[in-house]
Amino acid sequence: MGLFLLSRQCYLLWIIVGFCYGLPALAVDEPAVIPKISVGVSDYDYYPFHGINNDNEFFGIAREILDAFATWRGISFEYLPAPIERQFRDLVDGDIAMKYPDDEEWGRHVKGTTTIAYSDPVVPFIEGLLVRPSDKPHQVDDIKQFATMLGFTLQDFWQERVDNGKVKRISVKHYDSLLLMALVGERIDGVYANVDVGLHRLQQIKLGKSDIPIPPRLQKEGTLVFAAELPHVRSSYRLSSHTHPELIKDFNRFLVEQSDKIAELKHKYHLQAE
Repeated sequence: MGLFLLSRQCYLLWIIVGFCYGLPALAVDEPAVIPKISVGVSDYDYYPFHGINNDNEFFGIAREILDAFATWRGISFEYLPAPIERQFRDLVDGDIAMKYPDDEEWGRHVKGTTTIAYSDPVVPFIEGLLVRPSDKPHQVDDIKQFATMLGFTLQDFWQERVDNGKVKRISVKHYDSLLLMALVGERIDGVYANVDVGLHRLQQIKLGKSDIPIPPRLQKEGTLVFAAELPHVRSSYRLSSHTHPELIKDFNRFLVEQSDKIAELKHKYHLQAE
């Protein structure tokens, strides 16, 4: 106890002398500040890949991978949901530090010549047409009109057919509305979408877990299948940044060093593209 009182007296004396004569203050350890990095993410349910739930929380395999990277890198992420088109503008303007998901082919009309760093492939996916089942293979000319999510970037083959007037594209904001249009089949011949996401949402509709009213008959009997015989694309989602290319390099290293963990997550989420 005497030693403690002496130490306390010496410390107080140092403060008084330092105040009078300008001596440097004793160093006091402070907790390290963890940098917070903003990440633009999709503002709708795109499970199992990514999305925003009813509590406005980012979720899916993307959340688990990005959180693991943040811990590995010693940073934290602030996930900012926004519509697709706005995300592109925010990325180019530097209003968000990073964007997920992204791809070099997406949003070219907004990105222009802006220098953007893209990560190595993170999670693979398949995009194509979900159609009503048929006894015969679907032909390209059978597709006169299809629907997509608003802001969705089409595969070049289908975009060219839209531009040439050979097929009409309808864009909607709500994923279940998209699928309902295809199930009814009165306006469109199919839905161009991520196959895993479309089949998952269809399953949720059958379980009565839709955000919009679904006719009982369609909820019970309606189904869609992936038209693998029609042009489709196999690619991967990537992380991008205009302002932090060094973090993209770190993320690529993380993907290599933590490949076993990421493989476990892909298995956990039952991704079709694997």
